[in-house]
Amino acid sequence: MERGTVRVTPVRETAHFLWHLALSTIVLSLVAMLAAFAQPDAGFVPVWPSSGIGLALLWRHGARYWPAVFVSNTVSSMTVGTPLLEATGVGWLEVLIAMSALRLLQHWRVQISLPDMRQFFGFVAALLIASSLAIPIYALRMEVLFGEMPARALAIGAEYCVSASFSFLIFTPLMLAWPHQGFPHGRRRGVFVASMLALVLVSWWVLSLGAAPQDRLLFPLLPIIIICALAAGIGGASTACAVLTMVLNAMAPASASISDTLLRSFFVLSATLAGYLLAIMLRERERTAKEMEFRARHDALTGLLNRDEFEHRVNVALAGGSRHALLYLDLDKFRVVNDLCGHAAGDQLLRDVSVLLNSTLPEGKVIARLGGDEFAVLLADSVAQPAITVADKLRQAIHDFQFVHGDRSFWLAISIGVVFPEPGIDTFEMALADADRACYQAKEEGRNRVRLYEPSDRDMIVRRAEMDWVSRLRSAIEENRLQLYAQPIVSVADPGNSDGHVELLLRLIDERGGLVSPMAFIPAAERYGLMPSIDRWVVEAAFSRFARLVAAKRMTGSEMWAINLSGATLGDEGFPEFLKHQFAQHQLRFGAICFEVTETAAIGNLSRARKFMLEMKALGCCFALDDFGAGASSFSYLQNLPVDYLKIDASFVTDIMDNPVKDAMVRAINQIGHVMGIKTIAEGVESPDLLGSLRAIGVDYAQGYAFGRPQPIGEERPTQASSGSVGVVQLPA
Repeated sequence: MERGTVRVTPVRETAHFLWHLALSTIVLSLVAMLAAFAQPDAGFVPVWPSSGIGLALLWRHGARYWPAVFVSNTVSSMTVGTPLLEATGVGWLEVLIAMSALRLLQHWRVQISLPDMRQFFGFVAALLIASSLAIPIYALRMEVLFGEMPARALAIGAEYCVSASFSFLIFTPLMLAWPHQGFPHGRRRGVFVASMLALVLVSWWVLSLGAAPQDRLLFPLLPIIIICALAAGIGGASTACAVLTMVLNAMAPASASISDTLLRSFFVLSATLAGYLLAIMLRERERTAKEMEFRARHDALTGLLNRDEFEHRVNVALAGGSRHALLYLDLDKFRVVNDLCGHAAGDQLLRDVSVLLNSTLPEGKVIARLGGDEFAVLLADSVAQPAITVADKLRQAIHDFQFVHGDRSFWLAISIGVVFPEPGIDTFEMALADADRACYQAKEEGRNRVRLYEPSDRDMIVRRAEMDWVSRLRSAIEENRLQLYAQPIVSVADPGNSDGHVELLLRLIDERGGLVSPMAFIPAAERYGLMPSIDRWVVEAAFSRFARLVAAKRMTGSEMWAINLSGATLGDEGFPEFLKHQFAQHQLRFGAICFEVTETAAIGNLSRARKFMLEMKALGCCFALDDFGAGASSFSYLQNLPVDYLKIDASFVTDIMDNPVKDAMVRAINQIGHVMGIKTIAEGVESPDLLGSLRAIGVDYAQGYAFGRPQPIGEERPTQASSGSVGVVQLPA
């Protein structure tokens, strides 16, 4: 036993329960007697408050408190003149009804707070079903013990059923709703208090009138019930209905017939249900409005602020004139978890990381998820060293965190960029871009580190230039300023005989009409996620051009065009369907297109790249592995990638005549490729002298300036280069 704890013995626990049971019994009995004394004359009690309060007791504290329900209802029955033995039967009947209602409520998992319409209707259904047990049982009692006629006995049983239903419907929520609903505040408290005062005053005025107009004047009380329901929810509705019920009981004459009593009871039921329904509808409307407001400002997956709300708060902070720190966070190994364990595991990882980051931050700091595995933090009124300290705590928290999924464990890392935007000068976009560049630099320097943005850093200047390219690229795509060029791929054995195999290359025409090399904009496009859009533009433009040339009989249709695809496009799940649509739209044969993917892109998305290749190869497309040898090449990957061509990187090819090591590497790549049934293409062949060496090695195809420079599709290549071309390759005009 821990120090400071008190051991509760079974005897002490039993004594504690018996004490609470006795106290509950006394309270319920007093309520029952007060209800009986409130009647104008001795006789039938239209509503038994002790029944509803008893159900509230069982619902809140458990079924073992049933003796309190039995005793209180027996006492209540005796108070109105029922003999002990017969009153005991009433007590057992009330226990049966309450226990039946409780079991139904538990079975249907109705919550005590009745949070929505479905829960409320479940509550009402349970009460009506349980109360209906009183009709046959009480009717039999009245017929056997009191000699009532069957029709009269059933009417009395129905009246008892209505009485029990009212008691449950009014007093059970009244006892249970307030702790969950809470007393209204502000203007709603004033409305509630005013409504209750108005209800009491109107009731007193009605009671002061004669018997004739009372029934007609009951109906103006209904709007007050509605006002209370709207003002204070379930608790207010219960309170208003309880007061109305007491007023109704006090107005009931002793000689009132059963039909008159049922009619008045029906009015109370209508008022009660109207009040509850309006209260719940108001609660649902308020909750829906709050949920919509929350969703508009927060990320659906993690519950953190979303980008729009974070941008708003940063702009407000920057407008204040104080110095703030902006942190840009990017998980370093998120893709590994996503690829190996699936998107569900990736989503769970993001949720866990969000909780960890939020709990690590100091109070009052703002954190948001920008998208994917990227987060941002605003440290208001912060200077350099404290901001760096907070960033390093976040980095260390992720570094120490272990994510477990099934039988796999993952240790993560995070790269963080920190920037101090200038108030009144920098905008949110500028500050976020600078923090993003600092984060990217942290990744370049080895990941799992914090990098402070310095405007004078050369690397930062490069990243800023890349950011400038983003808007220029978007404009170029929208304005159709991208242009396709083609470079021939020829047979090493017979370079003068072209079979129409070319590689398509991309160029950009800038705002002044100048031609821009892809090396100027492709890195920025890859960094900022524009490559899927560019690749789709290339595919659509190439397919359209190919189809028009075949239709004009400028091409036979047997040619092969090679199109480069980025790693991001390989991971685009919708890209295969896009390709199939383009093939069908332009009526191209699948074998007319060869897709080139770099070795690095294929290995970085190995599972998705393989899936994409197998799907398109099954239709007839070809694949080439580009720049083989330039990255972290491994011949074992070739067994997993169904490629048709292996393009040997130009860095090996250009020096094979002078560098024995590179000659040996080209031979090895060529030999392994042939063993696996893959044809080889030597890139960067700029001199005809290389042909002899490539032919001796056994390379199948060659590509380079020796056979023609890239030309816009539709223009002729020169029939002979100034250095002496080895052949003629002509594209259709």
